[in-house]
Amino acid sequence: MANKWLWLSIAFSVAFCHPSTDDQPMVGVAIRIDPTSAEAQKAAQYAMKEYNKNCNSSYLLNMISIVSAKSQIVAGLKYYLTVQVEETNCLCGSNGTLEHCSPRYGGYGKVLLCDFQVYYIPWLDSVELIASNCQA
Repeated sequence: MANKWLWLSIAFSVAFCHPSTDDQPMVGVAIRIDPTSAEAQKAAQYAMKEYNKNCNSSYLLNMISIVSAKSQIVAGLKYYLTVQVEETNCLCGSNGTLEHCSPRYGGYGKVLLCDFQVYYIPWLDSVELIASNCQA
């Protein structure tokens, strides 16, 4: 419960407590965030889990790194992520989890760039992968 209120307070403080100037983003505009931040990592991990669950590829994919990340304050938070992923040796639809998968072809498998949009409503504890697109 405390985590929900923390996100809510951050969202409102960013949205309403900072005056808009030329060097600060306007409310509602997506802003860059650190790809190594906890919020970007958490959103990317959620996106990967959902993408793999929906079997959008022949093989389960494993995240290599977050290339870029943005967040936008909407009725909640929307994350725009570009993630570098690799195919694993686990087939999609298998009951295997990523802990038991290794990179396909010993690390020489297909590497993809995936664009994900994750929508998070902290006060409802709701998270949804609303868009995904992976390409070589």
